[in-house]
Amino acid sequence: MSLTFESKFGHALRLLVGAVGGYLFVNGLMAILGTGLPLLGIARSEAVLIAILIGFVTLIFVITWVVATKRFLLLSSLLFSSAALMITIAPRLAGG
Repeated sequence: MSLTFESKFGHALRLLVGAVGGYLFVNGLMAILGTGLPLLGIARSEAVLIAILIGFVTLIFVITWVVATKRFLLLSSLLFSSAALMITIAPRLAGG
């Protein structure tokens, strides 16, 4: 069974959205965690390290989820909108 152009394009689009959307989502998540955890009493350096570790695991999960989902448009719009929201809110947590 050979792959058609649409299915090859669909797989490539899912991987691209998973990589770019996942990167933006994880960037926002790490920004929220990196600025939010020091407010809970954790040292800033430890908070950044925890945020990076959680972000790495989350990126792998998000890419896998985007590639495997049946509701691609819903998930990709949710991914990009939540990433934009987190990236917008994170500087406000830091007081900037």
